[in-house]
Amino acid sequence: MSTFRINIISIYTTLLGLIFFLAGEKKLSAQPLPENFFEETVLDGLNRVIGISFAENGLGFVWEKEGLVHVVEDEQILPQPLIDITEEVADWRDHGLTGLALDPNFLNNGFIYLLYAVDRHHLFNFGTPDYDPEVSITHKPSIGRITRYTCDPATGFRTIIENSRSILLGESYDTGIPILTESHGMGTILFGEDRTLLISVGDAGGGLGPDAGGDEFGAYATQALADGIISEDQDVGAYRAQYLGSLNGKILRIDPDTGEGVSSNPFYDADDPTAPWSRIWALGLRNPYRIMLKPGTGGHTPEEGNPGHLFVGDVGFSNWEELSMVTTGGQNFGWPIYEGYLLNWLYWTNPVAYNQMTPNPLFNNSGCENEFFSFRDLLKNIIETGSPEWVNPCDESMYITPDYRQLHEPPIIVWSNTFWNQPARAMVGAFDENGKLTQIDITDPASGVEGFSFEGFSSIPGVFATEEMFNGTFENALLSADYSGWIHAFHFDENDNLIEVSPFHEDPGNVIHMTYNEIDQCLYFVAYQNKVKRICYGGNPAPIPAFSADPYYGPSPLSVDFSAEETFDPNSENLDFNWSFSQGEAGTGDEISRTFTAPDDDPFAVEVILTVTDDEGASASIQKFISLNNTPPEIEFLSFEDGDYYSNNGTTVLPLIAAVTDLEHSESELSYEWQVFLHHNSHFHAEPIDTTRQTEAIISPTNCQEVYYYRIRLSVTDAGGLTTVKEATLLPVCFPPFFDILEFSGKPVNSNVQLDWSTSFEEEVSHFEVQWSTNTLNFTPVGQVPAGDGNYQFIHENPVIGNNNYRLKIFHNEGYFEYSPIINVKFFSEDDILVFPNPASEAINIGFQDILEEATFTIYDYSGRKMYESIWEGTESAIFTVNISFLKNGVYIYEAKNGITRKRGKLLIIDE
Repeated sequence: MSTFRINIISIYTTLLGLIFFLAGEKKLSAQPLPENFFEETVLDGLNRVIGISFAENGLGFVWEKEGLVHVVEDEQILPQPLIDITEEVADWRDHGLTGLALDPNFLNNGFIYLLYAVDRHHLFNFGTPDYDPEVSITHKPSIGRITRYTCDPATGFRTIIENSRSILLGESYDTGIPILTESHGMGTILFGEDRTLLISVGDAGGGLGPDAGGDEFGAYATQALADGIISEDQDVGAYRAQYLGSLNGKILRIDPDTGEGVSSNPFYDADDPTAPWSRIWALGLRNPYRIMLKPGTGGHTPEEGNPGHLFVGDVGFSNWEELSMVTTGGQNFGWPIYEGYLLNWLYWTNPVAYNQMTPNPLFNNSGCENEFFSFRDLLKNIIETGSPEWVNPCDESMYITPDYRQLHEPPIIVWSNTFWNQPARAMVGAFDENGKLTQIDITDPASGVEGFSFEGFSSIPGVFATEEMFNGTFENALLSADYSGWIHAFHFDENDNLIEVSPFHEDPGNVIHMTYNEIDQCLYFVAYQNKVKRICYGGNPAPIPAFSADPYYGPSPLSVDFSAEETFDPNSENLDFNWSFSQGEAGTGDEISRTFTAPDDDPFAVEVILTVTDDEGASASIQKFISLNNTPPEIEFLSFEDGDYYSNNGTTVLPLIAAVTDLEHSESELSYEWQVFLHHNSHFHAEPIDTTRQTEAIISPTNCQEVYYYRIRLSVTDAGGLTTVKEATLLPVCFPPFFDILEFSGKPVNSNVQLDWSTSFEEEVSHFEVQWSTNTLNFTPVGQVPAGDGNYQFIHENPVIGNNNYRLKIFHNEGYFEYSPIINVKFFSEDDILVFPNPASEAINIGFQDILEEATFTIYDYSGRKMYESIWEGTESAIFTVNISFLKNGVYIYEAKNGITRKRGKLLIIDE
């Protein structure tokens, strides 16, 4: 078997000096900007900040992915969060609190609107005895929700009025925006100029292939159907973007007071104003994470049907990133049938889904087997003159009714994702000699657009510059970004025709949100994952103070050399450097040396502050610490190694365990930060930071057609302020499958646990390592079984009373491995009756300790009707397996009896 191995990224660095946060500190960027523009870091140290918005009085509102909203005043974050819905928000992969909007009349009504994914545990259990605020469920289907809060004018809008929360969309699991994958979820929420709410929503399609329904490409459709989150007609994968019966893949337009659709929406139904079609403004979008409104283009009342022109950044599949404009209701931007200007061949050459809202009148006539029209039948590309033809696939002489027809609205411009669509280039639409839509490179004089070739992988529309902004320098240009790390100016004429693309900022970082602040007249943007920056025109920015220390730590007395040569100021070469020390006299100059002495042999921190002032009086400071009598912690990963592989056959629950030693500090004096990053091509998705000493990570399968890997980081800080960071990379198993486990089960036998498993095939399997744990985290090898005939048994001696968890680590002859699913075997304690697993799918196990005369197990539905019963006569301790595949998904009541011992409870039956 041929194999390959990606070069391992292995990082082991020691970061010295205390971690600090100085909210008002300004750090100027040395990255290139147009003349007279400068960049400053306004807020730093945030936890995966998503966006920032400003009220008319200059008050700022910044929101974080986990569900926190903060008030920003005078460039400082107020101590208490304005809103904390972290219990409710699903914060995993691309999901979280993604959107926030202030009412246009905010200073009078205080309304603030939030768009977010709801945690599955909260969705199904909040308000019931089963709810636990510490529990979150990830990698399962859930919904998106829109809520409104009221800020209190009595506190200057710095607090929320109690009990002011209302849900506008997503009141329950069957009324929300379906979330069915790790991404393509919630996007932006903003107000149109007519005070209607506009919301961008992803298609909830699987990103691992041409998703036309089901679970094959990473979606959770089967579970969502069982839950009632979607209905059968919505199980069409990425084609939900085309389906008027789904909220996914759309721009929605709703009433901000009721959450209902607006009567001037293109598909509004007065008899059902909360139906998906009543709320839809535009459709055919894959992942429109960010949208923005062009100023001065909308009407004044909702009845006019003109909220304004919307710029939409639709994140592409693998070929093209799109920048589009919605000018009227009902426009269809083509996904997944079209990507960019042309057909999406991956979807075009694979099975297509059918639109169950469009019955074919010829069905069952003259051999017509198409009960409904497919989404391909209904959508056509524009042509230069006239209209395309929508013919019935069962009879080309008949046409599809106009009510069903959809016309593809092409984007303004697209640029290539060069991982799969080389070379780097930007294209605009044009018609060929036959009048059909095609594309042309903007560097071609025939394009009518001045510009240059560029690439990216996540389109992020930003701010449309008016005459009043930036001294008119970029008037009538959209300053728009790509998450890959650029901001360009897209220049338009008075008719919204693109005429030029020019560079604006060549390295702003990973931009995910942009806005304009009328008070200071600066463009603000979020550089994921912890900074808010701004770009201003003119004026004198403060210097960027920076210094290094050699060394940062060591035994007392310690001599340290300081250098401020990395300090930067674009407008001044004459800078004053002033140093202050918590121990020792102050000093001046860009280089300075000091010797520090601790009062005793214990670890001791010395504060160092550098203040830099330019010749016009602008100044900024930076603070660090020198650590005496201290050394940084040492980290060794125990539950995984750098370069390990993860399975692409199913989800892996990976324990995160490390051995940490510190010569000067005890375990209780160490703080931990685990973080998992999923890398995809040249960008990554960051998971929340976990501060527990031992935890676990969900490692989802990825595809092998693109570059995927996981990076796991552990940061440990001691009480003296020294931090060590260690990282490891996990790679996907992209080799052909080398085994298939048919069954893996376990049961108590006498004082042991017997494990049995079988395989349908094995290819170069070396051996099976049996691993055991009581908590699904700390797995320990308990034995090995060599590869053989495909049927295996292993006896685990001395299991614990209660939960015993087992998994198999299957080794290939060449050294790589995969894990089996984890199974749980409950070992009896006296008088126990065990019922597991719960939830269950195909079968359930019932265990009895010493059956006295006879034991029974009965299942009832909620009406009290008996659905199943088994009776077993006296025997020793035993576990019985009951087939429950004949029962429909849902909640049942079970009763297990052994003599006078009885156990009752709820039984949840779901699909696996």
